[in-house]
Amino acid sequence: MGIEMKDLSLLEITKVKPWTIYFDYGNKHYLLHGKADGCESIQELYERQLDKNGNYGLIFIKNRYGRDYLVSDYIKSINQKTIVYNQIDKEYFREQLTRSGFIENENKGVQTNGN
Repeated sequence: MGIEMKDLSLLEITKVKPWTIYFDYGNKHYLLHGKADGCESIQELYERQLDKNGNYGLIFIKNRYGRDYLVSDYIKSINQKTIVYNQIDKEYFREQLTRSGFIENENKGVQTNGN
């Protein structure tokens, strides 16, 4: 199980740290987290459900083995110099989430020419 992400205009990357990427898609909030226990590194995707006091609970979606340092795997700046949130390449971010298996059937329900 993963998330669906078809319309990049609904994607907003809100915070980037070396081991964590916070992003919103539509009306939902997500957290992609990398962690290592010494032997293995794991990447985990959670939905963040915010309450009216600004606290949030995490709902596990999916995990995979991968590097705990997420920035180099998922974030690419359009200007290639520094990370500025409105200049993060959203298409690259979605492609990396798809390759990692966090996006489920990106083209589900989307018609292509000739098919």
